[in-house]
Amino acid sequence: MKKLILIALLCFNVQAKPIASMGNNGGGKIVLLDDVCVKDGKKYDSWFRAYTYHQTGVTQDGCWMVEHDTVVMIWDSGTKMRYPAINFTIIDAGKKQNL
Repeated sequence: MKKLILIALLCFNVQAKPIASMGNNGGGKIVLLDDVCVKDGKKYDSWFRAYTYHQTGVTQDGCWMVEHDTVVMIWDSGTKMRYPAINFTIIDAGKKQNL
């Protein structure tokens, strides 16, 4: 029975997948996920989850969307940033291309 529960959990475990990334000034990356953004219990259908990390291990979560040729990011700290979409590399099963 325990094996059956474990198999069911693994089969139905939906995890956000990284779809694009770019380097940041802290020696880490900004990673864009395919999961819809939820903030304080509210779902934002046109925004998606993201995170960033630095070489020191500092990390931050946020939400992103594409507007014209830029990726608009609102970090959980409240900081709003815009990054050129061309700076991101799409992550596609080992193949990389610009966003």
